[in-house]
Amino acid sequence: MHHGGHPELRVRAPLGRATRSLVLTIEQVQEEDGGLTPVYRLPLTLEVVAGGRRLRLPLDLRERKETVHVRCRPARYVALDPEHHWMKLLEFPRTDEELAIGLARSPT
Repeated sequence: MHHGGHPELRVRAPLGRATRSLVLTIEQVQEEDGGLTPVYRLPLTLEVVAGGRRLRLPLDLRERKETVHVRCRPARYVALDPEHHWMKLLEFPRTDEELAIGLARSPT
């Protein structure tokens, strides 16, 4: 990393639809300030709980806005960077049910 600052991410992953795929939109929303806060390259893990299975997929984010498609049964829970390896601000609205699933899956 050769610049100051940190990524600010806005994530949208509408759940609850009876579809065979998850569409996740990830935006880097940090302000650009003369090249000091660029678009960050972020190798992150995406975790999806769907159909009684936990999927862990590597992502390599390089653009200001990216859309990720995951073929799966209807997702019950989605986490981006579930182990919190990256310092970031993360706006990722979730339902109480999703938060409860995430809490139950967290290490104690």
